[in-house]
Amino acid sequence: MWFAAHEYLTPATYGQQAEELLYWIDIVTPTVCLLLLVGASWMWISNKSFEIVLTNTSLKVTDPLSATYTWELPLNTITKIMHEYDVHTEYTIIWVFTKSGDRKQLTQNYFFSRKKLYTTIKKVAPHIILPQNPYRFTKPKLQ
Repeated sequence: MWFAAHEYLTPATYGQQAEELLYWIDIVTPTVCLLLLVGASWMWISNKSFEIVLTNTSLKVTDPLSATYTWELPLNTITKIMHEYDVHTEYTIIWVFTKSGDRKQLTQNYFFSRKKLYTTIKKVAPHIILPQNPYRFTKPKLQ
């Protein structure tokens, strides 16, 4: 975009306003690039990563970017895992439901094999109801 601005917004064609706009573009563009570089470096240096830890007693999900998606639940409190699909927004959600009625969202922002996760959960905690297909999402039923 910086190159396009300098190519097409010439002061000879558009006058003083183009020159002022180019001045600000020359300040903002390197600043934004520097901030993005610092943010990426911070993620790399802090070495935070997404992880799902399944033990005989708990399921723990750690999302380095969001506290909303970071949680830990005892396996004996989890009742089911359900995939939902909202037709209007075309948004898919993976919910983990507990006995108390609470639900936690399992993020899809990172690659992980749901098939391997569900197979392992089935071995460790067979009481948890899992989706029939790890890759299909269904429209929730109205209650």
